[in-house]
Amino acid sequence: MNLSEYKATIAREILPRTSAFLLRSDQVCLGLKKRGFGKGYYLGIGGKVEKEIDSFAGDTDKMMMVRRGACREIREEVGVTVKLEDLQFMGSLNFYFPHVPDESWNEEVYIFTVNKWAGEPIAQKDQNGEVEIEPEWVPLTQLPFDKMWDDARYWLPLILKDRKVNGEFLFDENLLVVDHYLI
Repeated sequence: MNLSEYKATIAREILPRTSAFLLRSDQVCLGLKKRGFGKGYYLGIGGKVEKEIDSFAGDTDKMMMVRRGACREIREEVGVTVKLEDLQFMGSLNFYFPHVPDESWNEEVYIFTVNKWAGEPIAQKDQNGEVEIEPEWVPLTQLPFDKMWDDARYWLPLILKDRKVNGEFLFDENLLVVDHYLI
């Protein structure tokens, strides 16, 4: 099955997510996922955009809601404060997992880079005392692609060189990319 064929079968709305990459000199802050979806992978800092929390009454600007969600997720996951205007939008990527029958893994991810924030990234405990993300500064020349989602090798180097991206990725049951496009 290719991207076009799978997309024609989707019945469920794809919900927005965020992924942000904090940058300083020649390093990027990646998060090692300790639990939940993506456990064991390094990824950007982010997560679900929560309409009830990230939008205001009468607010119809989806991108503003996404930006608020990104700032909230960064604060919740690594304890730093990012202003809306300090999020540099780098593009959006859709991820599809046809082997998941309820389509719950499919996601539309808004990608940001951040060069300015308040605080130092440290792991945050949730209300149950558990850590979801362990932040780690990684040299830009030593990205751990072997410990990241398979798609990252296609687009992460581009955004870290300040190039905007948009694309879609189709994964197989082994979580490997089997079809994609990237512009």
